[in-house]
Amino acid sequence: MTAFVVLASVTGVSVLALLAAEAWDLRGGGSAARAAIWVAKPTAASAFVAASLVNGFPPTGYGRWVVVALLFSWWGDVLLIPRSQKVFLAGILAFLTAHVAYAIAFVARGISLTWVLSAAVPLAALGVLVGRYFVKHAPPGLKKAVVAYIGVLSAMVALALGAYGRGGDSLLPIAAVAFYLSDISVALNRFVRPSTLHRAWGMPLYFGAQILFAATVSR
Repeated sequence: MTAFVVLASVTGVSVLALLAAEAWDLRGGGSAARAAIWVAKPTAASAFVAASLVNGFPPTGYGRWVVVALLFSWWGDVLLIPRSQKVFLAGILAFLTAHVAYAIAFVARGISLTWVLSAAVPLAALGVLVGRYFVKHAPPGLKKAVVAYIGVLSAMVALALGAYGRGGDSLLPIAAVAFYLSDISVALNRFVRPSTLHRAWGMPLYFGAQILFAATVSR
């Protein structure tokens, strides 16, 4: 079994533990449930960062920017654990930076402008719909951050499709779309209604996306 598979498995097992801990927390698990979350989530995130480095520090600009994106995602994961709105905003900024790093990685790898522009139109329309919904539910101090986040997230997905259209790895658009959808689950859970169901589909999509991105570093 390769080191990458082992680390991907660590992420997978940690996500299952995290889902159980989150469900426990919603049922009033108290400090024990919170402690379990603090163990499981950073472990899952640390494993996907390590998975991107199993073959050493990447020699290409693309690979280096993906590692940067994964590191900021790690910080985002940690900062989303506390319930404080200010810390949550810091988490949004960390993930915003991660999406920017992914976008730079795709440009460094090479993109097809035709693919990017073709994807931009439906993504912009979807972004408007999603943005209106979550801005309506977000606290006043987070509304501008939500708008900025959706814009950067949409651009990241468009550029991932552009990189694929230029001959890039087929995992790129899959991972980018999975990341997009997982962010919707986070917003639903944080702004609309906390729910085990939102976590149950969002977390596997998110951590799966990061593992897929990590897999492309050495390709």
